[in-house]
Amino acid sequence: MFRLAAYAAIALIPASTLAVAAAEAALDGWGNYKLGMTTDQARALPGVSLSSPKLGEFFGTRFVEMKSLGTVAFDGRRYALSLFFTPQERVGRDGRQLRLAWIDLINERTSMSPAECEKTFQIVLRNLEKQYGALLPPSRDPFDPLNATPITEEFKDSPDAVSKYVLMTFEPSRGYAIQAMKVVDAASVAIEATGTPDLNCSLRIRYAAQ
Repeated sequence: MFRLAAYAAIALIPASTLAVAAAEAALDGWGNYKLGMTTDQARALPGVSLSSPKLGEFFGTRFVEMKSLGTVAFDGRRYALSLFFTPQERVGRDGRQLRLAWIDLINERTSMSPAECEKTFQIVLRNLEKQYGALLPPSRDPFDPLNATPITEEFKDSPDAVSKYVLMTFEPSRGYAIQAMKVVDAASVAIEATGTPDLNCSLRIRYAAQ
């Protein structure tokens, strides 16, 4: 479902918060992992041990995934790191070169109420704001290709009123999701917190080529 209301919400944000600040970081990946790099380039980077490449398919998109063998540190939390490579560039007769298409950072928490999960989302959102400027509700779900229709949608301001995000509720078995996103040229960063009735809270940050 297209969230046209999200675009209407942009008009409510002061122009100063939408201006691109000179200090904003380039949106081209996470840390040393740059969108568009090859599997060999990613594996050669120091500091993180990666799993062997594993083939996969997600709603018709074939990919090769490499995961961190441990967790990585980001914004004071520990995350599982997954790198997803897709064929993007033809190289002679040998087929298509795999390039890094998106990066997922996932932090799983248990025994966290919806209010606590939303507060955690807000803290991470603020850290992303410091790097990339204001984030906004996405027009389409960046994490769910099926773009499931929520039962309710509530558009909210971040605590410092720089960004806006959307809180969606689904059927009781699916719980809720909170999302915000920033797109710059050919790349994006999106953040999502999802909660379930058993009080689990999963935080995901995704850097992706558009």
